[in-house]
Amino acid sequence: MKKKVNIYKLPKVNSWDEFYANRSWPPVPKHEQDVLFKNEFLGKYPKGTSLLEVGCGDGKWSAILSSRFKVTAIDNSANAIKEALALCKVRKINNVEFLCGDALNAEGQYDIIFARGPSFLNFPSADVRFVSNFKKLLSLCTQEVIFNIASRTPFEVWKPSGLLTPLADVDSPNSQWYHHDPEILKTNLAKLGAAHISYEKHKARIYASVKV
Repeated sequence: MKKKVNIYKLPKVNSWDEFYANRSWPPVPKHEQDVLFKNEFLGKYPKGTSLLEVGCGDGKWSAILSSRFKVTAIDNSANAIKEALALCKVRKINNVEFLCGDALNAEGQYDIIFARGPSFLNFPSADVRFVSNFKKLLSLCTQEVIFNIASRTPFEVWKPSGLLTPLADVDSPNSQWYHHDPEILKTNLAKLGAAHISYEKHKARIYASVKV
């Protein structure tokens, strides 16, 4: 496993694949786990419910989700999948199926889609690309899409990501990150299904779900 470092103090890289070749995310905050496993999000589902995690990265969330769900995890970075497999091996987790590929080309049906800030949703919520990509996720699930993303004031603006250079902006913005207004996000998600939003100002994080 990679040595723990402050990833935001390291030089920016040109792609997510380069990112995962040299560094990894810090552990998932316990508070974030607690919020998502409350009844209004993940906690209401029985053990064994099928879940597709899109943009799984180095597998830290995949490992957590595997304690309750039948997890399939996908990321388009080969190095991310390599790290995820290594993490699960160390933790002796063998019930997660990892796929290397574009989540927007995924097929099949899952009860839940779990999306923790994937790049292809890094657009204003009224943007046609955001809407189209979110509809794709909805088409893959039978219950709901759960979307979790960092956001702080001022809202509805782009801010540097601190991790990637503009060379990473190939299919989606990666060198900048869009900070959603929770109320605007809720209004636009409600056009796609029954939407629920929870915003924690002190943690600067939005938790959202849209039921099919």
